[in-house]
This record gives sequence, structure tokens and C-alpha cells, in this order.
Amino acid sequence: MEILIRTDASEQIGSGHVMRCLSLANELRQKARVSFICQELPGNMCDYIEQQGYPVHSNAILAAENKLIDWLIVDHYSIDAQWETTMRPYVRKIMVIDDMANRKHDCDLLLDQNLYVDMESRYHDLVPQHCKQLLGPKYALLRPEFLSARQTLRKRDGSIKRILIFLGGSDPTNETTKALDAIKLLNYPDIAVDVVVGASNPHKEQIKQLCASLPNSSYYCQVSNMAELMVKADLAIGAGGSTNWERCCLGLPSLVITIAENQEELTQTLHEQTYLCWLGTKEKVSAETIWQNLSDILNEPERVLSFIERGKQLVDGNGTKRVSSIIEETHISEEYRLRKATAEDLLTYYHWANDEAVRKNSFSPEPIDLETHKCWFQQKLNNPDTLLYILEKNENPVGQIRFDVEEKIAHIDYSIDSKFRRLGLGKQILQLGIKKKLLDESREVYFQAVVKTENFVSNQIFQKIGFNKVAAKQTNKQSKNPATTTYQLKLSPINKAG
Repeated sequence: MEILIRTDASEQIGSGHVMRCLSLANELRQKARVSFICQELPGNMCDYIEQQGYPVHSNAILAAENKLIDWLIVDHYSIDAQWETTMRPYVRKIMVIDDMANRKHDCDLLLDQNLYVDMESRYHDLVPQHCKQLLGPKYALLRPEFLSARQTLRKRDGSIKRILIFLGGSDPTNETTKALDAIKLLNYPDIAVDVVVGASNPHKEQIKQLCASLPNSSYYCQVSNMAELMVKADLAIGAGGSTNWERCCLGLPSLVITIAENQEELTQTLHEQTYLCWLGTKEKVSAETIWQNLSDILNEPERVLSFIERGKQLVDGNGTKRVSSIIEETHISEEYRLRKATAEDLLTYYHWANDEAVRKNSFSPEPIDLETHKCWFQQKLNNPDTLLYILEKNENPVGQIRFDVEEKIAHIDYSIDSKFRRLGLGKQILQLGIKKKLLDESREVYFQAVVKTENFVSNQIFQKIGFNKVAAKQTNKQSKNPATTTYQLKLSPINKAG
């Protein structure tokens, strides 16, 4: 896949856009070529993006006109349907990342990872009817270190022994100093404090000196281990925005100051639904406000524990993988199609059947001679209880799936051409094949597959698409290869009227 990402890379306004786009890009780069489009304005983050290994272009049309772009991903508050429509001739699909819901978009996929009361109707008149919407923190674009850190979280008991202060990379109104002044008023020297600022923070030297004057406090500038610092902390004083999801993912309770207008509605919703404590906007919050709320929460361990558990339930850290999979599956489903096999596919099936990896994973690993294959193939084509399908890309065969039906059980066999492996097509051919089979059914069907234990890839695929492991009697096929797993999935026929 070819993917272009258009984002606001200005350091003060667009840093959040850049970080979430990089999270998605890093996940997509395993299956796609990704590049960025950013304006080279003063104080931009273009160099930072290039340091992460991505080409950066300044002109979208020049970047797209010499090759067909599969996905254009737009994350920019100043871009709307007018610009997106201009780009339509150069791209196959457009995805928009937004959380403002204040302008129309011409897109096929829209992501808003935030939580709102009116979430389901928020973009009703702002996107085309065909647009698929990914809404809510389930799709939060977090970096992989947050998911990794979540796997080994220590159990917090509701007590506050370490506080993390981070109010954005630039923090132009110096909310960090307000938080430190509150720590001084609190006067709990046994509580450790970690203070993080960005390299662009104009007050960083003042903050550094203030940290040096406070007992048990540590100063950090432009860190790359934010997940680690969050795991160590028992409470955060932070800004609104996407960092809410990082803290929730790691079960870190937080006192939040909104430093931008677009953070207010989201943070108020999270406050009202008791995922965090919103102190107010930067204009209304003082050191005394922070101190009073700190004093209160130190004596409310049950409230702290509630924040911990509710946050972890809201954000599981898999959002980036979910969005990447949807982009990939949409691309694959439009590029590939399934058709019934014909007599003309005999040699194609013959070469696939004798592929080294196919024979290794088969219950009869010996090579198959052509005459034996001809008899088998003709028999399968003529058998009304056997369905043979070919997966094609641009009319070129790339894989096969077969269903041998015995009463209500459809036994599955599939394989992918060696040139097209590791593209996620095993999952795709199974899902497309099962859907085709169900279209012809008027009763419940049990789909079943027997997989060698050593065939790690197929075992993973069947589990991912919802098959369950079941106990199965040993068949003649299995007698010489007892190390197998039987998978089964029970499905009802598809509603043809729908």
C-alpha cells in the first residue's frame, strides 16, 4: 500500500497531531510505504518526522501525482471537504482524523478517538453516507510502549506516593509552575514528584530551578519514556487532549487542566463520567485550586481506585492496531475478489498443492503427481458437496479455499501463493470464503478445520477470526500426525434481504 499522511506539524498546535499520526504510521509501515505532507512553517516538526524514518513533502499533489496513493490520511484542523475533494483524483481512499466536528469532510473513513455524549450523531451531516466512522477511545492512537507497559502494571492501592506533572510540550501559559506551587503549599516532602517539560517550553529553566528547590522532585526535559514515568506514578497533574488516553490506558488517576478550548468538552465528559477530575480551564485554575484538590484526593483512596479501574476499562491500548487493521482490510477487500474455481484452474491448483510449505503443513506431505491431481480435481469440481474458490488480485490467482461439506459441517482447506504470503491474506480468504458459503445457506453451519500444531500462522488466524478449539476424534488423516488442533465456528446464514 502507498499511504500519504497530511498533518499539522507546527510545534505548539500540531504536536498532538504528529504524535498520533506517527503512532499509526509506525503500525502501518509493516504493510505499507508511508510518507508525510507538512508545511515547513517556523517551529515545525518536519525534521522530527524525518528522524523517525519517513519522507516529508511540502506539496500534496506533487507527492501524489506520480503514483496512485491507496490512502490519504488527514489530521489537520484547518482542512475540510474542499481540500479533500481536490485530492480525490490522486488517491483511492481518504481517511480523516478529527475531534472538532465543526466542518464537512469528503472521506471514506473517519476517526474520532474521543468520548462525547453525542458521539454517535456527532458527524451525521458532516461526512458522506458511505463513510465508516470509528468513534471513541477504543480507537485511541497510542504508541506501542503504552500497550507494552500495560501488560506489566503494578497493582496500585489508592495511596499517593509519587506524582507526575506534565502539562504539554510547550505549556505557554506555564501551568507547570502552578502545579509546583501547589506542591509547595501541600508540603508533603515524602511524596516524590516527577516534572516533565518539552524542549520548546519557554519556561523550562525557571521550572528546572524550581524543581531543584523542592525536596524529592525530579526534572525531565523532552523525554522518550513517558509510559515508564506514568507507570511509576500514583497520580498525574496534566493537560487534556490525547494524553488522557495514555493515562487511562495505564490506570493513572489524574487532575486535569484544560489548556485549549477544544479540550474542554471532552474533559468535561470524562469528569462527569468519573474517569478523571477536571480542575477547570487554565484561566480559572490557580495554584490554590490544584492544592485544594490534591489535599482532597490524598484522603480519598476509594476515589483513586475508581479512577484507576474505570480508566483501564475505557482504553485498552489496542486502538492503533484496530485502526491499522481496518485500513488494511478495506484495502485488501477492494483489491482482491473471490470466484468459483473452474476446470481451467487445474494446473494452478497443482502448483499450489506441491508448494513446499503446503506439503509440509499437509497430512500427506509426499509430492502429488499430475495424474493423481487431475482425478482429484475433477472429482472435487463435480461434487455438489465441495466448493472450490480462487482468490484473485487484478484477475491473477493468489490463493484457494475449499469447503468439503458433510451434513452441517463445512471442512475448510486453504492456501496462499508463496508470492503473496505475509500480507494478511489468510485471514482475508477465510472471511470472504465463509461469507460466500453462508450466502448459499438456509441453515446453521459448523465451519471446521484441523491444523497441525506446528503450523503457527494458521493456528493464529483461526483464533483471530473467532474459531474455537474443540475436541475431535482422530481421523485417518490425523493418524500419522496426532499433533493437531481442531477449530470450529458455528454461524447462521446471512440475511439475503439485508
